[in-house]
Amino acid sequence: MDTLFLVKEIAASILIFLVTLLSIRTVLKRRGRKLPPGPRGWPVVGALPMMGSMPHVTLANMAKKYGSVMYLKMGTNNMVVASTPAAARAFLKTLDQNFSNRPPNAGATHLAYDAQVQRYKHHLLQFSFMYQQ
Repeated sequence: MDTLFLVKEIAASILIFLVTLLSIRTVLKRRGRKLPPGPRGWPVVGALPMMGSMPHVTLANMAKKYGSVMYLKMGTNNMVVASTPAAARAFLKTLDQNFSNRPPNAGATHLAYDAQVQRYKHHLLQFSFMYQQ
């Protein structure tokens, strides 16, 4: 009876030790990363509550405060946002291999005619020319 109690106590102590060790390692590892400046955000939801009803305006205000490249935590996703064309160009030129072989996303599939907007480009231009006359 006493040995069973002792085994349970040792197992619980080891489990608590491992959880504490992993928690400390993840906190220390996060502090070592070099990330651009950005808002702190909340623990689970990140900066999502800060976005409001007009996220493009909020992002423009954040860009004025934090610079053209900023770090945002959106829910469980970590993001680096480039808010100027020069910053986006620098990302796409230096990380072109990472962006070249990505699968098409759902937004492009649903909003851009199955990601085939170039096929209909001449029709759209013809329609806009007719509309202007």
